[in-house]
Amino acid sequence: MAAARGEFHPDFSTDGDVVLESSDGIRFRLDSAVLKAASTVFRDMFAFPRDPNEAADAPIVLTEDAIVLAFIFHCVFPTASQPDLQTYDDVWTVLKTAEKYDMPCVVKILRLTILSEEKFRSKSLNLFALASYCDWHDVARSSSNDSLKEDISRSENLSILKMAKTADAFALLDLHWKRKEIMKDIVRGGENFAYEQVDGFGTYAYVCKHCQNYMPCAEGFKDSTTAVEVFRSRVREYIDRCPLAPELVDSNYWRSTVGGITNLTCTCDSEFFDNEGVAHRISLETRNGNLPSAVM
Repeated sequence: MAAARGEFHPDFSTDGDVVLESSDGIRFRLDSAVLKAASTVFRDMFAFPRDPNEAADAPIVLTEDAIVLAFIFHCVFPTASQPDLQTYDDVWTVLKTAEKYDMPCVVKILRLTILSEEKFRSKSLNLFALASYCDWHDVARSSSNDSLKEDISRSENLSILKMAKTADAFALLDLHWKRKEIMKDIVRGGENFAYEQVDGFGTYAYVCKHCQNYMPCAEGFKDSTTAVEVFRSRVREYIDRCPLAPELVDSNYWRSTVGGITNLTCTCDSEFFDNEGVAHRISLETRNGNLPSAVM
């Protein structure tokens, strides 16, 4: 049961010689000797003599709320209850508070908590920014790879990127940019058509690279030019949205999701788009380590 303002936190209500109070009025009865061992700041704080006229239980009021303090005190005073954080805002506040009170043990437990909970691991950009700030290089590397499943260039992600170290944020943006450009280049390599002049009057059309026959109009499009524009737009938007682009090796993605010219075959029996060749090249480049996949 949650404590109300002026009440003690249920996990920290009986044992201890000092009372701390959160900014929202929840009190914590704690052992000052343990706090001094865990924090140089608390050690110095308790070195100052208290006013002899103060009541023995008079609380020392801190600026952090009860959620943050409860997590920190659970790290220092293990109990049957598990510390619980809900959002990355909570995580950052705990981290800054641990730094403020010089409590490295809290940062270690915070790392374990973040990596053990799916709600935090699944937010790869937030995790990358946190790992960058804390110099968790292994976590930064793995989360940078996971971030390739999303478009980090969206405006709402700017505030998250600002939490990372500047060099790391630029490295992550560079990773995404390079991955996108390479994937788009691989897709362009699968195009078995070209836009060429087909008569002496300046008429241009899409033709097969192998036999120069005209590209037929794909079903659902008014002409081949529109079909090519839609094809390129769909693929570009997908890669921009998900630079990892796992579906590019799936023939069903090309046949069903993209459609259009990916379903066309020339009279010379060559496909106007070689989706199998694209999938093979992506697999080859991945095996050879040529596709950017994480920050170093």
